[in-house]
Amino acid sequence: MKKTLLLLFFLSISSSLFASGGIVSGRVIAANNDSLTSYRVKLRTSKVLMEGSFLLPDFRIPSINGWVTITVSSRGYKTYRVKVKMSSSTNTDLGTIVLRRRW
Repeated sequence: MKKTLLLLFFLSISSSLFASGGIVSGRVIAANNDSLTSYRVKLRTSKVLMEGSFLLPDFRIPSINGWVTITVSSRGYKTYRVKVKMSSSTNTDLGTIVLRRRW
């Protein structure tokens, strides 16, 4: 019973933290109408690393405070990197990111 209550407590805290915070969103496509099967998005500061893998073109990740390096990568494509100032309470839209083949 204690484990169940503790789990519910942590789930409610984590959901309330993400619900009140900002979101980083964008759309990732491949150049020249190539098929992009999956890609990864990383948000990195000097202290925090958040990472997610996506199959659909649109992504949404909770934002974090400070200067953040955002990296979008997919196998066979050049890596996209951008550094932005973010706040965990505001939304950041990166727009459409086009990944180009390495070769």
